[in-house]
Amino acid sequence: MKLFRGIIFGIPFSLLLWILIISGCTHVYRENNMVYVKGFINNVSYNDLSRLIVDDAVVVLDSDGGEVAPSVKIAELIRRHNADTRVDNQCASACVLMFGAGRHRSLSPGARIGVHRSDANEIVDSAISDFMLIYGTPSRIVQAMMTTPHYSIHWLSDAELHEWNVKTE
Repeated sequence: MKLFRGIIFGIPFSLLLWILIISGCTHVYRENNMVYVKGFINNVSYNDLSRLIVDDAVVVLDSDGGEVAPSVKIAELIRRHNADTRVDNQCASACVLMFGAGRHRSLSPGARIGVHRSDANEIVDSAISDFMLIYGTPSRIVQAMMTTPHYSIHWLSDAELHEWNVKTE
């Protein structure tokens, strides 16, 4: 018992809190052909989704973002399974990479999509830009993404969403 207390209380509280927040914020589950991805996007999200996704699924997103590399891998998984994407609440930052990969993209009423640059470097941003263009994202949206600093957010307007053929359900 002393060893357990020593381990737990020896970890700085802020570090422990961040570990709990990050590890507990990803939630991926399936109901019929709907696969829900909620919270922080990371490799856990990718691993869970890769086990649950089926062909022609609808991937329902609700995330403020996360890590770029797993988001790209999830986007490729969405494409490979010919899945649609839908946002129930909001999809921002790295989540948008996954949203853009959907065969058909839609929003629930009141949902929103926010874009910005990564906090990495120009090489990563260039790759993200190319990736989004390949998946059919209008250049105006990619431009908004690349000109909005990583510490800010550009919420897409109705006109931008319309240009991207995003439907409201």
